[in-house]
Amino acid sequence: MALRHNVPPLIVPCLALAAGCAGGGQSPAPLDVAERFADPRVAVVAHRGCWANAPENSLAAIDACIEFGVDMVELDVRVTSDGVPVLLHDDVLDRTTSSSGSIAATAFADLSDTYLRMGAGGETAALTVERLPTLEQALLRTRGRILVNLDVKVNAHDAAMAVVARVGVDREVLFKLREAPGSNALSSASFLGRSAFMPIIAQCRPQPDGGYCVQALADVGDTYAMYNPVAFELVFADDGFLDHGVSRLREGGNGVWVNTLYPSISGGRDEQAGVLDADRHWGSLIDAGVTAIQTDRPLELVRYLQERHER
Repeated sequence: MALRHNVPPLIVPCLALAAGCAGGGQSPAPLDVAERFADPRVAVVAHRGCWANAPENSLAAIDACIEFGVDMVELDVRVTSDGVPVLLHDDVLDRTTSSSGSIAATAFADLSDTYLRMGAGGETAALTVERLPTLEQALLRTRGRILVNLDVKVNAHDAAMAVVARVGVDREVLFKLREAPGSNALSSASFLGRSAFMPIIAQCRPQPDGGYCVQALADVGDTYAMYNPVAFELVFADDGFLDHGVSRLREGGNGVWVNTLYPSISGGRDEQAGVLDADRHWGSLIDAGVTAIQTDRPLELVRYLQERHER
């Protein structure tokens, strides 16, 4: 497939960090997903890596998270037309790279001169020297250094699991699915029993989105027990959804994960406002029993957890 390339001068991402910020004052976390979620300390999860000064889903964004002392990077996975898993959120290359077109219709060899755009991308975002990474390159970079949550798109779980096994990071990687407990997609998933698993549990809304949802959390843990989940990711419109279920999940030995990226999925919380009022944004979730927070502001969250610990 012929790709269109728009290649202005490349820049190198700046990853210089403020002195003393690495690690957020916390001791190193174990490089085993199940052990980490058994640890009551709140886990910091960086959405698409630490991309404030690097492209999202890039090797540089992974390196920045390691230097920041982040617990886990969330990485998006799609597959090229010839079956190579790569890191890419969108189904097209346009927003985050120097190329355009569908990734599913593009052979990996045609991506050899594709560069990543800075930050969250867009037409005006500068190009960098970072190339579109394969999943294997990313996992070789994370191996033994930081945990990984794979957000696998378009039924590419088998291809992703094959790479996880080949690189030997089975215990360092977390897969997630939003599926009903008895669905075939979940019960036949290739990662079950091989890597850690986390169900996504959404609160039912007045306007259904077509995905599996529940009215209340109370009995959710029992329905997924056969899959030995290490945590549950919660998607909710109001904090009332947490009130009668989080403690039950925690009693079952599970972690509780919330994405604070958008108000619609985290009880109205807004990340920009959260940085200004971290107690109300992140602290209220921690007080409710949440043990993992995924964020686009990982350095701020690392610092907040350090400050909260020192109070």
